[in-house]
Amino acid sequence: MPASPMPPATPDPEAPRPIATARAPAGPGLAGARAQMPAMYEDARKASAQLGALLNSVCDIIGADETELVLGFKFPLHAERVSARTNLTILSEIASRLLGRTVSVRCVQDDSVESWRQRETASRPTLRSW
Repeated sequence: MPASPMPPATPDPEAPRPIATARAPAGPGLAGARAQMPAMYEDARKASAQLGALLNSVCDIIGADETELVLGFKFPLHAERVSARTNLTILSEIASRLLGRTVSVRCVQDDSVESWRQRETASRPTLRSW
């Protein structure tokens, strides 16, 4: 006697669902790139402690378009150190992965730049205790 076909499996609503680990590519604008700065810092810190320390200084993404990301640093020495070929290569690879497109990274000194950490803190809602 031929085996009867099995009915299609019904998904178990209680079964855990896989967690998506890939991030959606960030938009090409400044806001999309700035949203990736915490992840960029963490990845850079893992790749190079010195590079992580430099990104922890007073710096932020001050420009972004389809092909380039511009990091502004308050202090000239920091901009110069991050502009070293090895550091730019690391940052370009990280930024390209996070933004979902190939970008180059350029570093400039900018007296008016504020820390990305300060911007991140300011954008979080205030917690109130009742």
